[in-house]
Amino acid sequence: MKLKTQLITIIGIVVVLLMILNLVVYYQITLLRDDNQIMSRLALFRGLAQRVVTLELAGQYAESLITEADKTLRVLVQGDDVSRKAVQEKTVRAALQELQTAWIHLQEAIQAFRQDPAQREQLLQQGEEVFTLASTAVSEAETLSTGKVKLLKALQVSSLALNLLFVAGIWLIDRRISRALREATHAISATTAELSATVEQHEQTAAQQATAVNETTTTMDELEASFHQVKDETESVADRAQQALNLTEEETEIVKQTLTSMSSLKEKVGAIAEQILRLSEQIGQIGDITDLVSDLANQTNLLALNAAVEAARAGEHGKGFAVVAAEIRKLADQSKRSAERINALVADIQQATNSTVMVTEEGTKTVDQGTTLVQRTAEAFENLAGSIHSVFESSQQTLLNVKQQVAAVKQVVEAMRTINGGARETANGISQTKLGIQQLKDTIGNLQRIV
Repeated sequence: MKLKTQLITIIGIVVVLLMILNLVVYYQITLLRDDNQIMSRLALFRGLAQRVVTLELAGQYAESLITEADKTLRVLVQGDDVSRKAVQEKTVRAALQELQTAWIHLQEAIQAFRQDPAQREQLLQQGEEVFTLASTAVSEAETLSTGKVKLLKALQVSSLALNLLFVAGIWLIDRRISRALREATHAISATTAELSATVEQHEQTAAQQATAVNETTTTMDELEASFHQVKDETESVADRAQQALNLTEEETEIVKQTLTSMSSLKEKVGAIAEQILRLSEQIGQIGDITDLVSDLANQTNLLALNAAVEAARAGEHGKGFAVVAAEIRKLADQSKRSAERINALVADIQQATNSTVMVTEEGTKTVDQGTTLVQRTAEAFENLAGSIHSVFESSQQTLLNVKQQVAAVKQVVEAMRTINGGARETANGISQTKLGIQQLKDTIGNLQRIV
């Protein structure tokens, strides 16, 4: 088999294998994207469920959040155009079905709590079960995603191995070509030496001219091959620069999306802080009310004491009134103790609220710092994209120059071959060189068969 055929065969096999690997990698990346969609929706559902339970416990109906959570869970269970294949995984689908059942029970617990606040503990238990099952589903999806990432790494290693195999094959073929060319050069040199020993001064001059032209032609051929190699390497650099530019643009877009998400998070944290401040104000109002109840209890106790004194003065006629006054004093004491307990609870809640406000403020500062950092990262990516674009333009200009140089070298090679043909025609009249010319033709034929 000729070397040309061998080279084409090897390149064809490697290209086909690389195309197959790329298709498999693209398919795995699509599956990873589906897994990310599932995990994102599960996280969204888990957050919605927590907010629903929190609002319901606070006495606020959360119908809009329940509707949104229902829609999110329905998409997860039934699938859609993006995540239908990923949802078919048995482990994830089983976890989602359990989560759907728990969500139905949670909605029933919410309805029961609305009718009977004593069902608070049942609502908390159902909410905890939904949160636990949602976390389990996320873990299952993460496990599947981890397996796909490992497969992608294995495919990358296989692609690297194919590239190394391709380079090794090219290197072996290049060695065989170089060895054949060296042998042909030695044969031509030997033939030229035989010719120079059998001719006169004129024939010697012609032989020397032919030898010089041959050497020059060989040098120009090597120079042409070198320029072709430079051209191929320059094209490779240009392609890599284009790939780096595309990748940098994609990363810049991702950073911009992250910046948008950080801004949204900042707004949500601010909204939470405002809600907590409103809650603190309402708790303060509750404290004022309990203080008023405590004052009323003290006044009632004083009035009951005065009533008891008046009943004692009334003697036998005031006994019934004294009993009523005693009961009123008991009720007043109970009201005062209840008001004191409420005041203690309000103080604890006020302290916890103040701590939450402080934590929320720290979170806002952290979000601001993260936003600044993401903005700097976006600027860095934009600067990097500009630099890579400059490198790409320089590579294109270099490639154009190299192509022009290759064309010029080809013209020189053709001219040298024309001169070489003239030298051979001069030597055709020498009878003593017929055998050497025949040997030279045989050597050229061998080179043509090898190439």
